[in-house]
Amino acid sequence: MRKLRISAISYLNTAPLMWDFEHGDSGHHFDISYTLPSGCARALAEDSADLGIIPAAAYTQVPGLQILPDIAIASRRAVRSILLVSRMPMDQVRTIALDTSSMTSVALTKVLFEKWLGGGRTFTPLGPDLEKMLAHSDAGLLIGDPALQVDRSQYQTLDLAEEWIRFTGQPFVFAFWAVRSAALREADPALDLAAIFRH
Repeated sequence: MRKLRISAISYLNTAPLMWDFEHGDSGHHFDISYTLPSGCARALAEDSADLGIIPAAAYTQVPGLQILPDIAIASRRAVRSILLVSRMPMDQVRTIALDTSSMTSVALTKVLFEKWLGGGRTFTPLGPDLEKMLAHSDAGLLIGDPALQVDRSQYQTLDLAEEWIRFTGQPFVFAFWAVRSAALREADPALDLAAIFRH
């Protein structure tokens, strides 16, 4: 038996998810590393992690995963950490720079524009630097800490979770914990991962 390797998100808004692992009794069962949301899925795919908070959009791209039940990063209201930012009114936006840290928020942006905000936009992946994004495109998608740092009084912004809920009436699931099935066979069989991660 060995410790399970956790790949977790390094953003401030996910810190509460990791508190018990860093400061409580659960941590001694796991080795923890931190990365961007898209990096968690990559770590599972490359077998450098056993468990990860993966973007919902990545689940179908990594074979052999099991979802831990009843645990997710989801929202029923605005979140402020997934923002579309522009200097112009959103109905005038034609080109959008997409934060390369995200997979689910990128997919969400494309779905919102295609279904409700008007199609025909051009999307370009870029790093999460707002000034560079807006020098290149009409708007930029930012997630996590970079989105939380945006001075919303200086820009036109859309909270994408809020937009999803407005159009669908449903909460939006951004990410969830998933574990590699092969890793479960090597872990302590007494570990109740679903209970530990819900705690």
